[in-house]
Amino acid sequence: MKKALMLCLLAFGITTAKAQCPINDILTTKDPQTIASLIENNIDCIRQALTQNPDYQTFKVYVDYLYNTSTPWIYHTNVQKEKLFEDFYNTWGEAYPTMSSTAPVNPDFYAAVKTMIATDPAFFAQKKETKIPLKYQQWLYVKNLVAKYGERNVVILANATGKIANLATANYNAFVSN
Repeated sequence: MKKALMLCLLAFGITTAKAQCPINDILTTKDPQTIASLIENNIDCIRQALTQNPDYQTFKVYVDYLYNTSTPWIYHTNVQKEKLFEDFYNTWGEAYPTMSSTAPVNPDFYAAVKTMIATDPAFFAQKKETKIPLKYQQWLYVKNLVAKYGERNVVILANATGKIANLATANYNAFVSN
């Protein structure tokens, strides 16, 4: 996740050297508890950087997107869909264990994906069609975070991130969701 954040910053030409708070440390640290501590201990300067520095607008959108698409799965607010995804994963997890895995070539996998989507087409609606539904990918992302760092640490990080996500600014006041 931290690599993705750093790549995002570099791709958009943002340098974290301009920050007056430990954004570099947040981006380069892998331990969720340390990241959460850095956020908690520097809330004011991070909020200021995200809301008042136009250089951070793209990064802010990315943080908002990650937070908004991950929290339903971190806080278990959609148990019915989690069960659906868990059942799908129990059957097809070996073929597609992580978001970064190569998409399976097995046509039965895609038939199962279509069956899953058919359970609630409105829930799975998305602007751009993908081989694997975005909602499932978001759930899988959280599943892998929890497997790697533990649920407690992922929740601690989400709680801290919630304090810097979705902040309104003078020129940016959008709720990023999918």
